Amino acid sequence: AGDGGGIFNIGTLNMSDCWLHTNTAGDAGTTLDLCVPVFPHGGRGGAIYNSPSANLEMQNCFINYNKAGGYQGGNSDHDITLNGADGGGIFNDGSQLLSNCTISNNETGLPNLGTYSGGQPGRSGHGGGIFNSSSGITELTNCRVTQNYTASELGIPFLSNGNTEGSGGGIYNSGNFTATDCSIEDNY
Repeated sequence: AGDGGGIFNIGTLNMSDCWLHTNTAGDAGTTLDLCVPVFPHGGRGGAIYNSPSANLEMQNCFINYNKAGGYQGGNSDHDITLNGADGGGIFNDGSQLLSNCTISNNETGLPNLGTYSGGQPGRSGHGGGIFNSSSGITELTNCRVTQNYTASELGIPFLSNGNTEGSGGGIYNSGNFTATDCSIEDNY
């Protein structure tokens, strides 16, 4: 499954006055006999995947209606649990600086719905707007993060049994994260 539906950054990328809109990272899948996962999760970063050594700077940009990859096969077999991918808008493993940007209406990937043999479903991805990994460094200034969500098992926000929901509708952070003069609201 391919990471970075719109952009896969492994270098230094500077962007200004741009739109990243309706991109989708690759979906996960299994072999034809449904026993062996080909990709254990969908592609990370619906709009952008920023790799561990990469530097990303964005000014006055809109990142909206993007989607991280999911598992689109319904149920899987042999108790293989497949999770949806993280980072509906941006998956950051490197360093990123965003100023005056809007990250909105992005969603994480869907999980598998369980297994034919009664196994548990996977979970949807973390970080509907932004996923900042343990190696990630993120700085937001004057940004708006709104109306992002982690996908429910039914593919509809707000309708989930609670067991498969990802965390951090707007932002999921396990690294170094700073937000200054930002609005982070109405994420699910």
